[in-house]
Amino acid sequence: MVESREIATAIEVAMRPLRDVPIERLRRLAKDMATRIIRGLEIDDDQAQFVLGGVTQQSLESGAFEVTDGLLIRLSIIDGILTRLDEQFQDDRSVSEWLRKKNAFLGYAVPLEMLLTGKLADIVEIRRYFETRSYHSQRPQSKETAID
Repeated sequence: MVESREIATAIEVAMRPLRDVPIERLRRLAKDMATRIIRGLEIDDDQAQFVLGGVTQQSLESGAFEVTDGLLIRLSIIDGILTRLDEQFQDDRSVSEWLRKKNAFLGYAVPLEMLLTGKLADIVEIRRYFETRSYHSQRPQSKETAID
């Protein structure tokens, strides 16, 4: 499990470059990312509210949402998950199936259900799944150390 101190450190480092970006640019970025997430996860507005930490599709369309560090981090992590899924699978159906199927690495939890809890720790855990896979796929492996 990811330690909260690790998350806090990563968040601070990640947010430094955004301090000087105009708020309207951040708002457009957040709206674009959130829209991609809603479409990519194939979720409705009620579900989006949990996944996006209180932001709904309606608030995105009207511009009535607050751009916070927490929102930007959440969007970035989930967008990273979707990017990895797009890289791993050739079609939307396979992505949808992966999101809705129990995963052994995640303790046999269903990734979409984890996202729907809205808990940042659950979202980070899914992202870690891809980081771990990436690490193992880039490492030279012998037959004895190969990981499926």
